[in-house]
Amino acid sequence: KKRFEIIYSVIPCVDSFADVGCDHGIISLEMIKNEKCKTLYYSDVSSPSLKKAEKLLAGYENAKGVVCDGLKLIPPCDCVLIAGMGGENIIEIISSAPFLPEFFVLQPMKNCDKVRKLLLEKGYKILKDFKFSALNTFYDLILAQKIKSFNLDVYSEEELFYGRDNLISPTEDFLDFLKEEIAVKEHIALSLSGEKQKMFCEKLSKEKALYERLRVKR
Repeated sequence: KKRFEIIYSVIPCVDSFADVGCDHGIISLEMIKNEKCKTLYYSDVSSPSLKKAEKLLAGYENAKGVVCDGLKLIPPCDCVLIAGMGGENIIEIISSAPFLPEFFVLQPMKNCDKVRKLLLEKGYKILKDFKFSALNTFYDLILAQKIKSFNLDVYSEEELFYGRDNLISPTEDFLDFLKEEIAVKEHIALSLSGEKQKMFCEKLSKEKALYERLRVKR
């Protein structure tokens, strides 16, 4: 529930909204029930997958279920949510999309750096990008808006990998994530030897330095 609440909280009020890979349709229901959108499209890759959401959204005339892969059969809309998929899947959906919305709300399960890179290449400005924890799992959440300016945002490698917001104003959840990552990698380092261990420990030292730098900032 906490994960859905946090995702829902960053979605802007729009005329039309699409929930791609909607699962049970919980966020879709909140969007239409609370009038954060006038028209809602909720989709999944198969009819059986969509039935859970159809049951939940029955009775809402302005909520339309669509069976399709990604955005291929969804009409152009203002905001698209893609949550709970791998970064590679999200990249594939955006790259093959028949339209690009004004807003993307994305919650990739991995490969967030690649998702950020694609958004910037497509002319989006990342408005929010932070890590949060729910049910002992860490998630990344990105809100991006299409911009008309030709001055595209430029990210450093560190910003692409971790997310700019996490570096500028780190949350307690992000620091906890780094702390856990460091602990896991310290354990892995013990199983390595020679040049592999040396290179691995160099990267680990940089991550430790980042953690200390951000911890002081908090």
